Amino acid sequence: DDVYSARPLHVATVLDTMSPDELQVQVTHGHFASALPHVVPSVSASELAHYEKLRVQFSSLASTQ
Repeated sequence: DDVYSARPLHVATVLDTMSPDELQVQVTHGHFASALPHVVPSVSASELAHYEKLRVQFSSLASTQ
């Protein structure tokens, strides 16, 4: 199989092909620290403003009932 095949790749399939040494993964604070500068928001600023407006609208509605 090549990496371009149309079949989905399942995690279990990959894990079954790995040795016990390869399965011993250590994630450290340093990994997170080096990844942090590359993290981007999953919600845009305009979407965030929209949801904030809804939150204010509906939270004030709930407090008046």
